[in-house]
Amino acid sequence: MAMNMKILTITPGWTLYKEIQWINFPASTKEGNQDILKIKGIINAIGIYELEADSESLKVIAHR
Repeated sequence: MAMNMKILTITPGWTLYKEIQWINFPASTKEGNQDILKIKGIINAIGIYELEADSESLKVIAHR
């Protein structure tokens, strides 16, 4: 009788969390600058979310 085994790998990082409290979009990344106002407009077009924005970043609050 053959036994099938499945190897489970655990990816460290954000995948270990059951809840995400917020998502942060920094204005400046190592890949370059992001347009925070454009990102905010896209998010607002999708739905109603609690946002915190300043010149450095845009934070989408998922859970408090």
